[in-house]
Amino acid sequence: MFGLTTLPVLLVLIAFVILVVVTTAVRNYIKVPPNKVAVFYGRKHRLPDGRVVGFRLVTGGAALKWPVVENVTYLVKEGDRDRARGLRLVQ
Repeated sequence: MFGLTTLPVLLVLIAFVILVVVTTAVRNYIKVPPNKVAVFYGRKHRLPDGRVVGFRLVTGGAALKWPVVENVTYLVKEGDRDRARGLRLVQ
């Protein structure tokens, strides 16, 4: 069905698709240090209690960002004594 000339083209096409998928995954893997909170916004998320919100929080660890749909900003934890006052927005 496929000749000898189409096999190299298919292999190059498959390699290109794999490269694009890996590059996209690496660029959208967000690592969050322990002293920061990542705020992913732009997409709806359902909380365990059933509410729907337009953000998700990641504190320490990592998460994947949906390309084009989500953006990320960070909050910095300044003190452990009063966490409500110890957060500030970082641009």
